[in-house]
Amino acid sequence: MFESIISPLKGSLTICESPVQQGNLTGIPRRVRDNCAELYNLVQRWNVLQIQGYGLLREITGVQQERMNANEADDGSNDRQTFSTGLQQKCDALLRVVSDLVSIDDD
Repeated sequence: MFESIISPLKGSLTICESPVQQGNLTGIPRRVRDNCAELYNLVQRWNVLQIQGYGLLREITGVQQERMNANEADDGSNDRQTFSTGLQQKCDALLRVVSDLVSIDDD
């Protein structure tokens, strides 16, 4: 039953050769190439910023965890509303990364 539906290819297969590039690209092929290159570069920038952001988040959570552990050891006598300068700097750096990510999204 299935043998009658499936049949081998008849005729010869030909391999299509791409034309040899001569000179610079123009018109639509040039725009496609430029858009692909721009998209690639934007993805690379996004990935670098994303990795930086994850690293900063990891550092911020580490500082906060240490701070919470220190507060528990001190019976919570320290004020939880104060930030260390190191933590503030990490938060500012994270804000810059987020701003850069937003600017990529706007491009």
